[in-house]
Amino acid sequence: GGLSVSNELHRLGAKVTIFELCEVAFHHRGGALGGVDVNLLKRIRGGSIGYQRISGHGHFYGDLWTYLNEGLPDGTIEFGVTVTEIIGADTNTPSLIFSNGTQREFDLIIGADGGKSTVDHM
Repeated sequence: GGLSVSNELHRLGAKVTIFELCEVAFHHRGGALGGVDVNLLKRIRGGSIGYQRISGHGHFYGDLWTYLNEGLPDGTIEFGVTVTEIIGADTNTPSLIFSNGTQREFDLIIGADGGKSTVDHM
């Protein structure tokens, strides 16, 4: 979800920043089962699928992550970051507060932290 929407927003001209709790990238993550719409991936990222191992069913998750990550500018993902609070979520200038106490303002905040989301409850 997060990498996909980030690719779309980037292609539309937005400056995107992803805050990732994990300390390292996901390019070495294991296999994934389930369907992948390869044509949709091509539209999200633009261009062709450069990773032959990404197929419609059963693929290495790290390849999918790498493919989507490479569609973004270097430095888009900040690893090892904990978001502790969202301020002004219903305003034109929402902010995030991080575990180190810093606060950053954005035009838009999208919580795409998965099924065990903590952002949904902030």
